[in-house]
Amino acid sequence: MDFLDEIQEEHSTQPTDVDVVLEPVGGDRESLVELAHTLLAGVNGQLVQIEGAVAHCDVETLAQVAHGLKGAAASTAAEPTCQAACQLEIMGRDGNLDDAPGVLAPLKRAIEDLNAFMANMG
Repeated sequence: MDFLDEIQEEHSTQPTDVDVVLEPVGGDRESLVELAHTLLAGVNGQLVQIEGAVAHCDVETLAQVAHGLKGAAASTAAEPTCQAACQLEIMGRDGNLDDAPGVLAPLKRAIEDLNAFMANMG
């Protein structure tokens, strides 16, 4: 069992599917770590923007940034992050943020889990 397999075993619900993410980088785990660090810098910035959009009831910004986050999360098989971002994107497009705080909390947890998971990779 290698290091990434051990990390995966430690997480009951995976923030990402390492096998899926390794495919585009040809199985090169070092490239995956570099990609992860670049991605996380953007994801963390997007989270700040989403929090601001929810706080200021800025539905256009919420829809736009959540859409970008959804794409980034999907490209790295980060399903929990992708699902929460998708819900926020829909709320922004629909102009109804009543439930946004309830979705923002799981998004934060998913991103925290993703950050911790990727930090353990290298």
